[in-house]
Amino acid sequence: MNAPMTPDRLAEILARAEAALPGPWCTDAWEIYQGTEYEVGAEWIGETARGVGGAADMEQDRATAAFVAAARKDVPDLVAEVHRLRTQVAGLERSAVLAEEDYRRVVRGACQVESQLRARVAELETAQTAALAPHVLYPDSAHCRADGDPWPCPTVTALVPAAAPVEDPHDSPLHHTYETGRDLPSMTADEAATGDAQQLARLEDARQTLQQHRQGGAQ
Repeated sequence: MNAPMTPDRLAEILARAEAALPGPWCTDAWEIYQGTEYEVGAEWIGETARGVGGAADMEQDRATAAFVAAARKDVPDLVAEVHRLRTQVAGLERSAVLAEEDYRRVVRGACQVESQLRARVAELETAQTAALAPHVLYPDSAHCRADGDPWPCPTVTALVPAAAPVEDPHDSPLHHTYETGRDLPSMTADEAATGDAQQLARLEDARQTLQQHRQGGAQ
């Protein structure tokens, strides 16, 4: 890979282009003229090498002449594009540096806020511990030692959050223990007997109906 072109190298290229005859240039196939299109009386600039190997060499000479003629405009355009892109890259690099500085400033601010919040939390926890210290349960009475209120006293209730119930991962219908009268409908012995008799009657009716269908099919 070629090394980046230095500003001096670009200046040399541009100086050569500016020292040449002003453009645009054109060609009649082999010779170079000044102007956009060859015409009689056009300013002659030079002649490209003419091949002697036949039609293939002639096509190559035409391509060479076209390249030389177009270079009069292409070279300054390319140098200008290089300058434009380098200016754009420099601007992006400056923006990247500023963005990184902004990011670091935000991070420093966030770290400072976090430190302040942690210090405040520690301060509040210390104050909570100190406030709860005298509020303990009497060993022989369900009252607070500090203020005599029933346990837990208002201070303990306010400063100590109630423990959240722990959810049982196996709490599903398949893991429940069902009880008659609580989870399932209850019935008396007579109701159970009546239900059994009705079920037996329905089964007997179905058996007789099936038997009649079989006899009718046999006839």
